[in-house]
Amino acid sequence: MVVLAQTCHVPAQISAKPRSIKPQTSMRTSVKVHKLTTEDAMNYILTIKNKFLRHPEKFHAFIHTMIDFSRGRINTHTVIERVKILFDGYPDLLLAFNKFLPRGINAI
Repeated sequence: MVVLAQTCHVPAQISAKPRSIKPQTSMRTSVKVHKLTTEDAMNYILTIKNKFLRHPEKFHAFIHTMIDFSRGRINTHTVIERVKILFDGYPDLLLAFNKFLPRGINAI
C-alpha cells in the first residue's frame, strides 16, 4: 500500500494514460511473481479517476485518504474502512485494491 500512497503525491502523473503491466518471471521457479511498482499504482489510480469522472469528489477523497496514510495520520485499518465506503458498488476497484494491501489483509 506504500507504493500506492506514495504515488498519490504525484498529481501531474495521474493525467497520463495507463499502460499494461507484464508480470516478471522468477528465475527460481516458473511461477509468475509480480512485485507492485509505481507504474502499477499509477494505472490503478487512473482506473479510479476514470471510473469516477462524474463523481470527482470520490476520486479526491481516495487521494486524500492515501496521502493521510503516507503521512502517518491514519493506519491501514482506517484506509480500508474509508476505501470500502468510497468504492461501495464497485467490487472491481475493491478487488484491485487488495493487491496493494499487506499480505494477509483484504478489503473484501
